[in-house]
Amino acid sequence: MASSIGFTFIDPVLTKHVQQFGVSPLISSLLFAVVPGIYALTSPLWGWVSDRYFQQRSVLLLIIGNFLNAVAYLLIGPTDLGHFLPNELWLVVTGLVMYGLVVSVAYVPAVKCSIQGARELGFPESLSTYGYVNGLQQTSFHLGGFIGPTIGGALADSVGFNTGSTIVAGIFLLMSIICTIQATIRYILQLRKSPKINHEDPANQTSLSSLPPEKLEKTRLLGYY
Repeated sequence: MASSIGFTFIDPVLTKHVQQFGVSPLISSLLFAVVPGIYALTSPLWGWVSDRYFQQRSVLLLIIGNFLNAVAYLLIGPTDLGHFLPNELWLVVTGLVMYGLVVSVAYVPAVKCSIQGARELGFPESLSTYGYVNGLQQTSFHLGGFIGPTIGGALADSVGFNTGSTIVAGIFLLMSIICTIQATIRYILQLRKSPKINHEDPANQTSLSSLPPEKLEKTRLLGYY
């Protein structure tokens, strides 16, 4: 949902915001294509990275992605928090480019994490489970698509675009913190449920070598090997 809010927050207010820099209507229109265009190009790449290097650690991508999204929105404003960033067009464009690059990091792995969570809750490995997860994912995404422009217009009128974008950055930072807490608690609970393996026991070494690669990797990540 947070990624969708970030996608649509700027829709009703970006044109008015960049008019202060004296940009032409053409440039203003092109700025709207920056985030979705870069997202379309980079989301397959981040999907591959998630499958290749974060098979059992997708939540790390969620933590990193939401944090980077927060940084991007601080630049899009640019934020008036502390008044340390200049209110210039190049900074806004930098923030839009950065958000387009990293929004997939917070959105693409969310599907895998949702499926993994469904398994741990006891849902069967079936098409119906995938359907439930996909339905929940789409519902949250489109709900964010409704909330984004709604609060975008409201915040721009009440507190200004700079402060409004800072609030959105705070939402992303909050999501990063929540994911960090959830991952930490889950990791601790998993460590308590399973005993440590004695590495010096030849029987354990034999059993480890017989595990499939994906099982061995999961065992290593959980601290059992």
